[in-house]
Amino acid sequence: MATCCFSGGKGFADWCKLAEKPRNMTFHLRKDDKLKRLGKLIRPHSAGLSTMPVTSSKSCPVRAQCSRSPARWRRCPLGSVALLAILLSTQTGCNREQTPKVTNASKPDPIVATSSETTQTDESKWLANAQPMVQSFCADCHAMPHAESYTKKQWAAVISRGYDHYRLSGRQDLVLPSPAQVERYFVAYAPEAIDLPPASALNLSAAVVPHHRYGMFGKRVRPARVADIQWCQLTTSDSQNKTLVYCDEGGGTVNLYQPGNFSSEVSIIARMISPSQIVCNDINRDGQMDFLVMDQGRTDAVDTSDGRLFLLSKAADQDHYAMRVLINNLAAETVVTAGDFDGDGDQDVVVAQPDSLVLLDHVLIADDGQPIVNLINLDAVPDLIALEASDFNQDGKVDLVALQGRQHERVILLRNEGKHEFIAETLFDADNPAFGCSDFEIVDLDQDADLDILLCNGDFGDQEPRADQGIYWLENNGDGELTSRELFQSPGIYSAQAGDFDGDGDLDVMTVAQLPSQLSKRWIARGASPLVMLQQRDGGQFIPLHLSGRLHESQAISCGDFNDDGMDDIAIGNYFAPHDPESRNRQSAPDLLIWQSQ
Repeated sequence: MATCCFSGGKGFADWCKLAEKPRNMTFHLRKDDKLKRLGKLIRPHSAGLSTMPVTSSKSCPVRAQCSRSPARWRRCPLGSVALLAILLSTQTGCNREQTPKVTNASKPDPIVATSSETTQTDESKWLANAQPMVQSFCADCHAMPHAESYTKKQWAAVISRGYDHYRLSGRQDLVLPSPAQVERYFVAYAPEAIDLPPASALNLSAAVVPHHRYGMFGKRVRPARVADIQWCQLTTSDSQNKTLVYCDEGGGTVNLYQPGNFSSEVSIIARMISPSQIVCNDINRDGQMDFLVMDQGRTDAVDTSDGRLFLLSKAADQDHYAMRVLINNLAAETVVTAGDFDGDGDQDVVVAQPDSLVLLDHVLIADDGQPIVNLINLDAVPDLIALEASDFNQDGKVDLVALQGRQHERVILLRNEGKHEFIAETLFDADNPAFGCSDFEIVDLDQDADLDILLCNGDFGDQEPRADQGIYWLENNGDGELTSRELFQSPGIYSAQAGDFDGDGDLDVMTVAQLPSQLSKRWIARGASPLVMLQQRDGGQFIPLHLSGRLHESQAISCGDFNDDGMDDIAIGNYFAPHDPESRNRQSAPDLLIWQSQ
C-alpha cells in the first residue's frame, strides 16, 4: 500500500507519478498553511468532482488533465483534488479491482465539472458524458430511476436518501459520482411541476349500487388504524358462519365482526402491541378457523426486530382464542401466508422477512399447548412486502406470488417444484424504483379460467405523490405471460379488491387510498374522490365512479357476500396515521365502513 501526503505543487506532482504505478494507494491530506493559502487563491469547486479509481496514469483524471501543460496546474482546483483524495480513500476502498458497472462496453470519461468548464461545455454533451457514471451508481441494484418521477425541486432530497442508503449498506464496491453531479443529471430531465391529481380522476359520477352504508366501532382508546381485513368462514362445516376479522394497529387488537347479523358487535379476540397482518387458515385441521397474526412488536416499528408471529386458535367447545407464539424476533416488515406447499395434507406457513424466507412445515400443537414447528430455509427473495399462496400456474401445486417493493418493484412467482423448492420467475417488472408497489390481489378478473393480478402502487414514502400511481390489471394471456394495463390513475391508491357489486355477473373493482390529510382535503376540494369503484362494462372497460368518503384515509379492504343475497359487499378499514395532525380528532370515527346490499 502506497501512501502519499501532499501540501502543494511538489507533493501533488509526486502523487501523479505514483499514480503511474499499478498499485493501490490511500491518500492523506495534511492541512498546512501553504495548502490553505493555495486553496484561497484557487477557489475550489468540490461539488463538481467525480471519484475515479486510481490505478495508472490512464485512469487518473487529475494526471490526464494536468500533464498536458504547466498552465493546467494553475487552473486545476486544488481544493477539489484534496476532496478527491479523501473520497478515494473512504468510498472506493483499497481494491483496484472494484470498478463501476456501466451499461456500455467502455469506461466513461471522467466527469470533472468546474464552473469554468461547465460554462464552456454544451449541456447535452455533459449529460451524455455523465450518463454512464450516473447509471453505474444509481442503477446498480435496481432499475435506473425515471427523471420524470419527481420534480426538479424534489430530486435533491431523493438523491440524498439514495446516498444514505448506500452508506448504510456497508458496500464499498461502487465508484461514486458526487451528489451534485447526480442531481444535475436528473434535474435536467425532470419536470418543473407535476399536475396532480390528474384530470381523469376529478369529478367522477356517483356509483349507483344497491348498498347502504354504516360504520362499526371497536373497543379502543385511540383512533383506529386498521391495517388488514379478511372475510372468512369460521367453521368448515357451516358455510353460514362467516365473519370479518381485522387488525387494529392503533388499539393493538384483533377483532371479529359478523356483518350478516345486525345485532352483532365488534368483539376483541386478542390483544397485542401492533398487529399488522392476519391470515385465515385451519392450521391444526380441527374444522375451526385459526388466525396467523403478525405483530410488529412496537407501535413505531421501523427497521426493528421485535416482531412476533402468533397463532390464534380455539376448539369448538371453547369461547376464547388461545394465543401462541410461533416465531420471535421478526422484522417489523415481515409478511406471512399459509398453504399446503408440500402436498401432504398439512397446512404450512411461509414467513418472509426483508432478507430471509422461511417455511414452517407441519405446525403442530403439543400436549402442553406449545407449538412445534419444523423450520426450512428457502432461497431468500429480498424486500417482499406482500405474499399470497396460490396455484397460479394451475399445475396442482401451491405456489407463492410475491410483491417485491423497496425500489425493486416487481411481482414474482415462486413456482413450486416440490420438495420445498421454489423457482423465482418475474411476472411483472415496473422498471422504475420509484413505482411504489403497495398491494395486490390474485383474481380471475375477466373470468376466462386463468388467474390475473390487480396491482396497486400507492406507496410514495416520504416524497410527494406521483402521476403514475394508480391500479393496474396484470392480465394473464393464458400462457403464463401477463400484460399490464392501467385501469385508473390516481395517486395514493393503496389497495383494491374485485367483486360483483352491481349484480350484473362480471367483476368490478373497489379501491381505497391513503394520503396526508391536508393534501387529501385540497384534492377533494378540487373534485377528487377518496373511494373509487371501477365498474366493468362490456368489452372489459372499467368506468371509475365515486363513493362517498371523508378523506383518503384507508389502506385495507375486504369484499364478499356478507348477507348471502348473491351480491358482493364491501368492508373498508379506517387508518388514521399517528403523525397526521388530523388523526387526533378521529377518536369518534368508526373502525370499519360497511357497504351492504339490501
